[in-house]
Amino acid sequence: MPKEYSLFQRLNFLSKQLRRTHYSACQSFLHNKIKQLKAERLGYRKIAKRLNVDILNLQCKTNWNDNSQIPMLWDMIYNSMSNLSHVSFGTNGLNPNSVSSFKYGFATVPSNDLKNFNSTSLCVLRIKNLIGGNYWGHPTKPDIASSLKELPNRNRPQVFRGVISAHIDSQISLDPNLVQKFVS
Repeated sequence: MPKEYSLFQRLNFLSKQLRRTHYSACQSFLHNKIKQLKAERLGYRKIAKRLNVDILNLQCKTNWNDNSQIPMLWDMIYNSMSNLSHVSFGTNGLNPNSVSSFKYGFATVPSNDLKNFNSTSLCVLRIKNLIGGNYWGHPTKPDIASSLKELPNRNRPQVFRGVISAHIDSQISLDPNLVQKFVS
């Protein structure tokens, strides 16, 4: 699809693809709900709000020292209390206020020696308060970084009750074919 298509044209193109492909009950429900809301003459931004769309923009880097300033600055812009109307994300520029929640986070598997990270390190302080959190591929170290495995529960606690493995097990018990549906 050419890049110059508008957001509406892209979503219209994608919705036509939905009609030709077999989807899960959840995906079909979402597709039908969007069609219903479009028939009510709602724009995609209002639909996103109504459908309770949450976005987590997770920046992933291996070199924590050199890259921690970038997510700190983006988080300040996206989550500014001034609600800047010209701030946007994505190809066609949705404003962070167009969705139910917008979070900016950071994830790393640092290539640096872990002994160099402490609660007063500049790179740690820069991303300490990111709305979406600060994660690494190591066990949680208080006041430095959370383990990557904590990301789903921290950002979507209403979806993942308890540990993720318990959530997955409960979903599979409800639908024994769930894994097959997911991978096919």
